[in-house]
Amino acid sequence: MQQAYADLSFSAQLNSCLSTEMASAGSSAGTVYQMMSASQAFRAPTDRQFVHRDVGELSAKAELRRQIGELDATLCALRAEAHPTPLGIASIGGGPARLLSLADLESLRDQLASAVEDARSALTDLRASQQEARGLVERMLADPGSYRWLRVSREEAGLVGCGHWHVVPRFGPIGLLTGWWRVKISSGCP
Repeated sequence: MQQAYADLSFSAQLNSCLSTEMASAGSSAGTVYQMMSASQAFRAPTDRQFVHRDVGELSAKAELRRQIGELDATLCALRAEAHPTPLGIASIGGGPARLLSLADLESLRDQLASAVEDARSALTDLRASQQEARGLVERMLADPGSYRWLRVSREEAGLVGCGHWHVVPRFGPIGLLTGWWRVKISSGCP
């Protein structure tokens, strides 16, 4: 019996099974015909049905996925470069898992491209402010009296760890009255 099914197509196997089961159950021929015609609607897909898919859409989706992957990797690299300071870029995507249409992929790619540009400009601003803070520390060390009570943290200067440079009077109130100032470098986290 199984050998006979091996040579038949899926719909023929289904029809044969249904007619055999219905006949063994003692139902009328009309019911068997109705079941067989209903089974015709549930045919297994053939290779010919997949040939007609739009190859252009599939290649466009593949290209968009490649671009999304590159943009995502770039965004991750920019965030890692700015670490430990966050860039303030919102996460993109999210939501439940699903297959994205071509329009959804284009929208995601555009959002990622915008986020990469925002991250690059934020990173450029961050580097500029860190460079400015380092220059301020150098000027504070060269002339502490001109920067009284000023404090610059290591984070502002783009350095890892806790601590700061703080211009304070030398010898407490005596230095305050005489104008003797120094830069006190904190040793780290409290």
